[in-house]
Amino acid sequence: ITAKGQPIVYYGEELGQTGANNWPLQENRYDMNWSIANNDNDMLVHYKKLLDIRNKNTDIFAKGTRKTIAIDNDNKTLVVSRTYGDDTLYVGFNINDTAEREVELTLNKTSVYADLYNNVEYTTDENGKVVVTLPAAKNGGTVVLKLIKSVDSTEE
Repeated sequence: ITAKGQPIVYYGEELGQTGANNWPLQENRYDMNWSIANNDNDMLVHYKKLLDIRNKNTDIFAKGTRKTIAIDNDNKTLVVSRTYGDDTLYVGFNINDTAEREVELTLNKTSVYADLYNNVEYTTDENGKVVVTLPAAKNGGTVVLKLIKSVDSTEE
């Protein structure tokens, strides 16, 4: 959903459904389980959040460039920037299922960033450094930071 282009969701994926993975047999996906299509389904909530963020930042995700900002294979984390025109989002992922991870980033000096995924704000120091908490994968494993205020300006 955060990759360039049009996102593709194979039916049931947004509900956490899987299949037998035995191509070319026709058991790759089971019938749609509509009983789990509700807000108690963490996977569905995750997809809804990401799709809402994408819809509000369409150009960045559909057309923007992608640059790796921080990667730690041992801790299973990745932070990338997505930029289009003058707008940049920082997208962080933690695929460790049980442990949240902290990542230090250098962004704009003395600025406030909103995490659009977790509804948290982060403020950078005078050097632009900030420590961002990436939740465990079982808790979404995602942050999406957007600049909302910098020392040189008011709300963006």
